[in-house]
Formats: sequence, C-alpha cells, structure tokens
Amino acid sequence: MPADKSLIIIWKGRQVQVTRTAARRNSLTVKIDGDRILVRTSLRYPTDAIYDFLNRKESWIMKHLENPKIRVAFEWANGQDVYILGRRYTLRLMYAPRGKLELRDDDCIIYGPSEKSWQNAYRKHAEGILDVLLDEFRRQLRYDVGDYTLKYRFYSSRWGCCFWKRREILINYYCVAMPVEAIKYIFYHELAHLEVNNHQKEFYDHLSQLDPDYRTGMKISRSYIIQ
Repeated sequence: MPADKSLIIIWKGRQVQVTRTAARRNSLTVKIDGDRILVRTSLRYPTDAIYDFLNRKESWIMKHLENPKIRVAFEWANGQDVYILGRRYTLRLMYAPRGKLELRDDDCIIYGPSEKSWQNAYRKHAEGILDVLLDEFRRQLRYDVGDYTLKYRFYSSRWGCCFWKRREILINYYCVAMPVEAIKYIFYHELAHLEVNNHQKEFYDHLSQLDPDYRTGMKISRSYIIQ
C-alpha cells in the first residue's frame, strides 16, 4: 500500500498542509489547528479540486482562524498532532508485537501490531495520567463530596458528564490533551453536578466552593475542542 504523502500548498497567501492518504475512497476534509490549515485527502484527489474546496470553505476557514482552537482528536496516521498536557507532539506509529506509548522529544511514538492496539496504548497512557491528576485534585478538595463512581470514555463533543442520580462521573480520555488547570476545571465541574444538576447561578456558586479559581481552568479549556 502506498505511504501517506504530505505537502504544502499556498492558498490566498496562506500555507496549507495537505496530507494525501492511501484511502481508496475519495475524501476531502479541512481542519484548523491554531493558525494552521490542515487538509486531508486521498492520493488520487487532484490539486485543482483542493483549491476549489478551500475556496468554497473560505468563510468557515477564516472564521476559525480568527478564533483559533486547538483540536485534540486525531486520526491514526503518521504526522498527526497529538497533545499531552498542553504540549504538542508529532504522532509516529510503529508496528511492534506489543502496544505501548512513548513520549520522546517532540514525538509521540505508539507501538503495536494494529490500529486497535495503538488506540489501547493511547487509552492506557491517558488513563494513567488522569488517574494521578484526579487523585491529587480530590486531595485538594475543601470538603468531602461523598461517594461517586469515576469512569473514562471517549466522547466526540463533551469533556465529561455526570449522572447525578446514580452518582457517576465520566471523563473523556481526550482531557489528557489539555493543561493541568483545564483538566482540574473539567473534573470539578462534573463534581459540582453531583449536587446541582444545571448551569444556573447555584451551580457556579457551588463550583466556586470546590475551586475558587475555576475561571482560570475554564478559560484554558475553551481554547481546546475535541473534533
């Protein structure tokens, strides 16, 4: 199978990073990561069609460039950006008998025999980091919030959720991409929902009791999106 190919094109005076994949189906997507325009398409897609596509998406692209967000979900392909605790790494996928993840300089190297094993290695690494951080955040609480169950899930549009009736909190694995202050905010946000099941003033009053500086983490978290 042909390897993925990357190139830079110039569109309206801006650099656009184009990654051509070996996928058989013709596909074309654009993402904004900070001030970067990222296009992903199949090897067979003509360059002229990429420019036409960018022209059609111009208003959407400019809107997102003016309000840059860091996108934390990524595809399982070499060269993708992977964020861990706010730091950007370049994804390097390596075939190996066993799955594991290593952070080496600016690279996030994931080993394994298949894509599923790569995903499991990422999940295990994320959960290990989150377990340590959330345990520390629990020790920092100003008072006991009572018993609850904590689980992790992959979500495409939310950082976490709270099922307050059964006192269960779910945290998105992708939270590991954000700085520690933002992870703390997400966790305390869901803890607050154990007592207040809305986002009215009462909720934020309760959240401020858990974390008087929650606005700092909230502001940081708003710089990140999942998809």
